[in-house]
Amino acid sequence: MALELNGTTGVSAVQAGAVESGDLPAGSVIQLVSTTKTDTFSVLVSGSGNADVTGLAASISPISSNSRILVLTTLVGHTSVEGGIHFNVKRNGSFIGNPSGSSSFVPLLAGNLGVSNPSIQGGSTASIVDEPSTTSSLNYQVSIVNIAPSARTHYVNRSEDGTRNLSVSSITVMEIAG
Repeated sequence: MALELNGTTGVSAVQAGAVESGDLPAGSVIQLVSTTKTDTFSVLVSGSGNADVTGLAASISPISSNSRILVLTTLVGHTSVEGGIHFNVKRNGSFIGNPSGSSSFVPLLAGNLGVSNPSIQGGSTASIVDEPSTTSSLNYQVSIVNIAPSARTHYVNRSEDGTRNLSVSSITVMEIAG
């Protein structure tokens, strides 16, 4: 919350909504929300399925419907799936980052996260600009996407055999003035 300094009344909080994104130059960061996942997570995902990573989400309520939301993600882990862990981001339960005209989701980023060795972890990052055109609350959730034809177990913030140091994964969302 911003503070206002006034020679007569002293310091007071500026009311929510008092600043409009039109008051800021385009590209200015209006607000930032970040979540860092420090615990481990594992999940069995069916062939062509997906699973949300518990504790790897961030919510934001844009102050202007003209704002864009920059989503930055880092995912560290391991999987036995050839090609590594694939992941995407959901906005309020629906995948974002789909190619134009596609009704199916496509992973934002695919990385080889220790596929050949169960004691190795790897990390991948992704970014995307979302244009939700709303001032309603938005929840951005990282979700693992299984590209293997059969069910596979995916591990976040740990190696498959658990012998490597724990890692951290994160999601950061920023409201950017339009």
